[in-house]
Amino acid sequence: MTDYNQKHPKIVFDGNYPYVHVTQDAGGGQTINNITPGMESFFQIQPSGSYYGHAADGSKVEATANGTWTYSGNGSSTTVDGNHDVKVSGGSRQNHDSGVSKEINGDDYHGGSGHQLHGTTDSKYHHSSGDVFNTIDGDLVQDRNGNVHDNIEGDEVRSVHGNKTDILYGEWGINSQDGNVDMQIDSGKLRIKAFDTIVIDSDTSIKLQVGKASIFVNPSSIVLTIGNSIIDITSDNIVINSTTVNVNE
Repeated sequence: MTDYNQKHPKIVFDGNYPYVHVTQDAGGGQTINNITPGMESFFQIQPSGSYYGHAADGSKVEATANGTWTYSGNGSSTTVDGNHDVKVSGGSRQNHDSGVSKEINGDDYHGGSGHQLHGTTDSKYHHSSGDVFNTIDGDLVQDRNGNVHDNIEGDEVRSVHGNKTDILYGEWGINSQDGNVDMQIDSGKLRIKAFDTIVIDSDTSIKLQVGKASIFVNPSSIVLTIGNSIIDITSDNIVINSTTVNVNE
């Protein structure tokens, strides 16, 4: 017979005759009553191994050798002032015909050694007034059929130690409304290829520089610098190392 006391605390039924009464029914079930002053307790045992009992300190222990079914016709409420521990050796299933609400004033921990699935046929909202940390040791795959909107009031930093590839079937735009846009490659090449025209547009100026050679373009002129040689081209003149050539002559 399974010893269920290995999973539950034992109830002490110390006592001697005539304070301990033991009765047994025709089916083999036993009932033990201890009426020792200050040690009053009750214990009932079934031949199947199921039992329940009340100790003198007010604690209760119950063990069921087989399944347990409980039905409440009009709601059920459980209040626990201390810890509440639930251990399930097999699967666990909950069916709710209406909403589910949880209010947690302390920490909330979820852990699993197998798969974890969450599904909803309606909207899902997640709000945190503090920090959120996500740690994933394996792959992360996300499939979305709708749009994605990220509104970030602070900074965003991403560190990728492998390759990164973005595949788009529509347009790609970056709009910086306040501040610079910097791109730096510490080791490697930068390649830009387009099927159609590549347009670099600026309201003030554009500068291309390789070492001491550069091309500087502003709305009124183009300045080419190669070492110590400077060529300044305007709509009227070409100035080469301070020597002016009138292009209209």
